[in-house]
Amino acid sequence: MKPSIPRLAAFVSALLLALSLLPVWPGAYYLVLTYFVGITAVVMVVRAQETRSQPWMMAWIVIAVLYNPIAPLRLPPPLYEMLNVICGSLFVICARRFRL
Repeated sequence: MKPSIPRLAAFVSALLLALSLLPVWPGAYYLVLTYFVGITAVVMVVRAQETRSQPWMMAWIVIAVLYNPIAPLRLPPPLYEMLNVICGSLFVICARRFRL
């Protein structure tokens, strides 16, 4: 099976979110992370809408707002770590479930 661009983006986002848990990254990494995860979440909103999956669509909209690079939310680091784990898991689940 040839991987599609949304599937690759979902797996790369999951990998970036997992790597963000390491405390060795400069601030620019988190900026790139925010852009990539935010854009991938918007792609997932479109894919969820195509499959008529309302719960997934709402979840991806929330993630797109949380990882919005234009007006970023300032949350405490422990909360961001928890969000990164949850969002990374959702990217992997969605990529496998929807056969992107």
